[in-house]
Amino acid sequence: MGDKRVGWIAGDDLTAVAAKVLADGPERHGRANHYMSTDVLNGAEVAAILSKILGRPITPVVTTPEYLEKAVASGNLTFPVKIEAYYGASMLEWARQTYDGRMNYSAVTTDTVATLLGRPPVSLAQWAQRNRNALDG
Repeated sequence: MGDKRVGWIAGDDLTAVAAKVLADGPERHGRANHYMSTDVLNGAEVAAILSKILGRPITPVVTTPEYLEKAVASGNLTFPVKIEAYYGASMLEWARQTYDGRMNYSAVTTDTVATLLGRPPVSLAQWAQRNRNALDG
């Protein structure tokens, strides 16, 4: 998505919010939109955070949706087996809309995690620190 910034959320925060919403039920959350971004970062910013935490350089591969689409179409890039083709296509569409600015409205941080869970969210830097061994592996 070039140098566009997007929202990031730790998987544990995402699942904790999902569990809370399901436990509370539709009476409380049925019409709610729970947007969740703890950090808003581009690829270079993510690479800088990971480089700092891991103590080694992480070089971002900054590209465009058009490049990704051509790489997928040519077979030079394949989605992991777990990603179904239609979902993969939706990921490319999200990248295209992010790149061309149609998704700019979503590049904001929110207080959703703190409000619903009563604790601060996990930042990318905190997540990387907690998962350092797996990232170094």
